[in-house]
Amino acid sequence: MLETSATPCAGLGAALEDALPTPDVQFATRGPTVDTRKGMLSYLHRIKDGRNIYFFANSTDVAVDTEVILRGDLKLQSWNPHTGATLAVERDPVQENNQPFTRVRLQLGPVKSVFLIDLPETQGIGDLRTPWVGGLGWLTKCLDRETDNGT
Repeated sequence: MLETSATPCAGLGAALEDALPTPDVQFATRGPTVDTRKGMLSYLHRIKDGRNIYFFANSTDVAVDTEVILRGDLKLQSWNPHTGATLAVERDPVQENNQPFTRVRLQLGPVKSVFLIDLPETQGIGDLRTPWVGGLGWLTKCLDRETDNGT
């Protein structure tokens, strides 16, 4: 007869937690409450030439105001596709389990969206040409491709 310990699964939860990849996007709370019958809050994350590109869209008729936690120590700029405005994003770099994350506040009005673009280390917020100068062609191609990180 095989002997088994009283808790054969002891440590299994911790082992699985360590083995699972860290999500690239997390909401600081359970996430904003939205009525999915009337729209949803969604996001896309792609990596193009080593630059993280996030697209958040609120298709509901209610404003969204929540904190988002992004994997990595990111220097972000927001690009508003509705107005063409670009702004530096206030961020809070944090560490969790010895991994860097960036906490940002996401505020989207009803039926609005925003791009959050990771700037290269050598590039300042003011150095980046806005997508409106050369058009959105490169960004559209990036979002359409299968070159994402598995999200």
